[in-house]
Amino acid sequence: MFWGIFKVYDTESFEIDITASVYKVIDGDTFDAFPVGRVRLADVNAPELNEKGGVGAKEALIKLIQDEKVYSDIDDKYVVDRYNRLVSVVYARVDSEKLLNVDK
Repeated sequence: MFWGIFKVYDTESFEIDITASVYKVIDGDTFDAFPVGRVRLADVNAPELNEKGGVGAKEALIKLIQDEKVYSDIDDKYVVDRYNRLVSVVYARVDSEKLLNVDK
């Protein structure tokens, strides 16, 4: 993967609540992962698939996390949304010491 345009974080910079494996990206801000189920990226509002930019947003998320292990910092305020999706800031591994904040 190309990480040049993204800010990466040292693994000591934040809290990780859950580690999960992504098996399906639903749209630009939602995905399914084992063992947690459906996850909604915190503070992200991607267009729906039938809206302009929706397919592109989904494709971008697929490139970042499809079939990858992700690390989630669960939102302390909401935890789950009205659709029962886990609300979380999600990180993907760049290398052994750095993670990418997928939400950004």
